[in-house]
Amino acid sequence: MPLTNIFAGTVSTITTLTTGSGATYTAPAGCKYLKVRMSGSGGGGCGGGAANPGAGGAGAAASFGPSGVQVTCNGGTGGSFTGATAAGGTVSNASSFTMLLSLQGGNGQSWTFENSNAQVYTAGNGGSNPFGGAGAGGGGGNTFGTIAGANGRSFGAGGGGGGGGADTNARFSGGGGGAGAYAEFIVLNPTTLALLYTVSNTGGTAGTANTGGSAGGAGAAGVIIIEEFYSN
Repeated sequence: MPLTNIFAGTVSTITTLTTGSGATYTAPAGCKYLKVRMSGSGGGGCGGGAANPGAGGAGAAASFGPSGVQVTCNGGTGGSFTGATAAGGTVSNASSFTMLLSLQGGNGQSWTFENSNAQVYTAGNGGSNPFGGAGAGGGGGNTFGTIAGANGRSFGAGGGGGGGGADTNARFSGGGGGAGAYAEFIVLNPTTLALLYTVSNTGGTAGTANTGGSAGGAGAAGVIIIEEFYSN
């Protein structure tokens, strides 16, 4: 069936999956095709403070499809205090179905070194993807940074890094976590397929603070949104 015609003369229902590991999705009777949007979960933001604050935890992958050929949206990497960028997740097996959109999650920002004399470090924001915005980084400057907010409003977004402030002890701010990868695709004749899924309702853990700093923000949960289409 040509893609230019599959949306004509149809009605739809929506199923949202937010948790499950190797679970089975069964397409409703009469369903002709599915439009699936999905994201892995975001990485957590690193904490801030004096030497070696806690790194953010990695996000988890989300997957959907028959065993062996599932489309997988990998989770984002957790933020660090080393200045390295936290990578967004990537999509695997993108050729398994008719892919409409396949995107790497946005990278988390590393901390920014603003002034060598004042030793100012500004915390990095988390990465984002098409489901929404990222967690904000905590403040830097010559006062201790504020706690970075976890972003539970946007599926797959990365958590912001924790603020470290700055003084003669060079308290570092944390880097933001990377966002989960995003995919959007069509599954034809779904009632004939054994469709498995995995998705996490939590994101990467927030990095802990060290002396003079604040914690990072947790990454946002993954999701699988399935729009089920039927003929009129």
